[in-house]
Amino acid sequence: MGTWLVLTGSALAVLQAVWVIAGTGRQRVRLRRGKARSDSREARISELQDHIRARWGDDAADVSNYEQLPGYEPDPERDRLREELARLLDQRAADDWVLTFAAVEREKARKARELDEVEGEWRRLWTQGIPGLLGGVMALVGGMLTSFGAS
Repeated sequence: MGTWLVLTGSALAVLQAVWVIAGTGRQRVRLRRGKARSDSREARISELQDHIRARWGDDAADVSNYEQLPGYEPDPERDRLREELARLLDQRAADDWVLTFAAVEREKARKARELDEVEGEWRRLWTQGIPGLLGGVMALVGGMLTSFGAS
């Protein structure tokens, strides 16, 4: 009976360790993909702003209600680029990867902080969780060997 308890406990310990490591790994991958999308969006925003500034001036790139300024003349290409820029800026705000207010230099957005926490947890799992997982596997194998030896 004791051998079966050892086997069951070891199997549960191994299952829990694998579950935690896999769950943290999935969350890490999901957040890293989100960060990559955010980085590519930021690059596209900079590219669009630079192109609009170079061709139509700072106001066209920076003023959100540019169409209401005096002297505005419609330009299909500029308007299309401004619409794309506005859409990307809205996505940026909704995604929560980049802070869009004055304290950008020192403070990270919620998703960036979450990624840092998951990365720290991932490192901790590899330094502390894997030895526990190996110990559980060793106990499971030892219990099985004891069980087979006793029969």
